[in-house]
Amino acid sequence: MRGIRAAIVIILAFFSLNGNLDAQLAGFRTPFKYVGNIQSHLLHLIYYHHLPPDPLRLNFETLDEALTAGYRKCPICFPPTPLIPGYDFERRLGMETAGIVNYYYPAPINEPYTAKLQKAGKEIVSQWPLPLKGYHYSFLAIKSEEVKAFSCATGLIYVTTGLMDIIESKEELDMVLAHEVAHIEERHAMNEFQSSREPIYENDPLYVANRLNEFGRSLVLVGYTDAHEREADFYALAYGMHRYGVDHTSLSLVLQKLQDIQWRDIRVGGGLFSGRSNLEGRILALRETRVQAFQPKATYYRRHDNGPSDARISLLFQKLYHGQVTLYTSIESEETFPFNSQGRGQIVIETTENKTYILDQDNISFIRKPPEGMEYETDHHTYVIAFEKGGEERPLPITRDSIRRITLTKSQTPLSSQPIAVFVP
Repeated sequence: MRGIRAAIVIILAFFSLNGNLDAQLAGFRTPFKYVGNIQSHLLHLIYYHHLPPDPLRLNFETLDEALTAGYRKCPICFPPTPLIPGYDFERRLGMETAGIVNYYYPAPINEPYTAKLQKAGKEIVSQWPLPLKGYHYSFLAIKSEEVKAFSCATGLIYVTTGLMDIIESKEELDMVLAHEVAHIEERHAMNEFQSSREPIYENDPLYVANRLNEFGRSLVLVGYTDAHEREADFYALAYGMHRYGVDHTSLSLVLQKLQDIQWRDIRVGGGLFSGRSNLEGRILALRETRVQAFQPKATYYRRHDNGPSDARISLLFQKLYHGQVTLYTSIESEETFPFNSQGRGQIVIETTENKTYILDQDNISFIRKPPEGMEYETDHHTYVIAFEKGGEERPLPITRDSIRRITLTKSQTPLSSQPIAVFVP
């Protein structure tokens, strides 16, 4: 008898649970994505748990419809910050570095320097050759005869009036600012801070504050490592090729000016002109690097049964340095491609001339791309992937119109290969 009663209780609990689940999932079955609070005029996404009670709800099908009706985005549903790992800590690192800059140098000035910087910087960010992470950029001039530039993690860039005064063309200014933007987009400050100590997050807030201050001071007074300076040089070079089709001349000229300053025994350090940086080596590396941009950007799509595209791959530019070719590619997809899992990733490019290029995965950095207005039901991701192939004397002879198909593959063993995705024009 007890067994029968127990069974009845379990059955009743099961139906009760299903009823609760149905009630909880009902919101996800609605055709509406946006819910407005008619009292506060805050707009929410249907997926979150803090929706207003039914009497205060007004549903909208599109974001534009809600904004036109006078509703404003809820900060929780529509976060104003980039959705990238460790952003909050990186922001603290950037603020600490900015504080050190303001300690050693006068407050930022306005006209005419800052206005010129803001205009040039805005153009650079809008034309950046790789997908942006979503930082909010600000470009400020500081009054100082020293020739320096500083990039603070998450988007704040300072340039001294001394540096502005030796710049003789728009291209030179663009190269300086592109170099600093590259430091931020590649998260060089965050990377160096991580490599300089054990764990990033500590239980002792005072210890963390002291470490942040210590690192920010080093970044301002000494600068980035030579490897990061060279990487920033390359991305500035890639920006120049993408925007103007120019070679290394403008950036090399700025570095040669700094070299002349060093030869005159004027103290230079931090930012673009790192005390740890080998200017002569950087200039030589720029002269030996060739960049070939895809103009316009070459984009290929994955489709299922001739339906709408759910993923795309874009070829951005190629780099040739010391016989190695690197192909820079961005992938946007509603799913995560398993490159980071065990095995070997490859990109296979088949051309209309029946030639096949197989490039091994060299480096993958994951970026979560926040959709504009959070309008997508699924997360969209962007990968920036560099592939290398040695032994080439010139950039790969790949043009926008010569590609028939691009296939991403994964190999568990040297003899096995499994297609992950196929992209066509």
